Amino acid sequence: MNITLISSIVSGVFAIVSVAISVGITTYYQSRVNKTNNSIEANRKHRYYLEPLIRSAADLQSRIYNILKLNFIETYYHNGTERHKNYVINNTTFLLAQFFAWTEAARSDVQFLNLENDLKSSELSKLQSKIYTLMQTDRHGSSFMFFAGEQRAIGEQMLVKVDRGYNCIGYGEFLKKNAFSNEVLFDDIKKEVVNMTNDIQGYSERLKNLQHALIDLIDYLDPKKVRIPGTERSKIE
Repeated sequence: MNITLISSIVSGVFAIVSVAISVGITTYYQSRVNKTNNSIEANRKHRYYLEPLIRSAADLQSRIYNILKLNFIETYYHNGTERHKNYVINNTTFLLAQFFAWTEAARSDVQFLNLENDLKSSELSKLQSKIYTLMQTDRHGSSFMFFAGEQRAIGEQMLVKVDRGYNCIGYGEFLKKNAFSNEVLFDDIKKEVVNMTNDIQGYSERLKNLQHALIDLIDYLDPKKVRIPGTERSKIE
């Protein structure tokens, strides 16, 4: 065979192999870059939603604790001024809706990330599911019972889209909207809170279990007690 032809064939083979290796290396490193970027994005969203989710859970469990153990309703609704009464109703409604909002925000935004191997996210989902179940079960009767779809719908209405993901409206904005007075689900929450002021015993079992589940969520998300001190995590006995 002509030496020139052989040389051309060998050169061609080397060129093909070089291209194949180059493509393989590029694909490998691109895959690594994509995985790294996904991990960075997951961590960013985790940090973004961690603080408000912990705080909203802490605020809600604290209100439940005050209602069941510290006579919050007796002091500020039955013996309070008109402003105090409005605060008991509107702020308690807000705290529940706020927690639903941050739960929904985390669920909606994080679900699109590649987190199938993230055990931490899996455990968070279990804890959130437990709270969904506690709020929608009829085991404690129909008082303060909201189906999972209703919980999510309440949360969605509290959220606004921002560059980083989602944000929840504050209490001031909530009051400007007149506590979503034209929205059926928000009216139902307010009615439940009003009914609670007259029959706390009918609500106590669900509220107690919800408070326990919220503390479990806080303990998991803030195990070192950096954001919420241990003294503010007492479960109702």
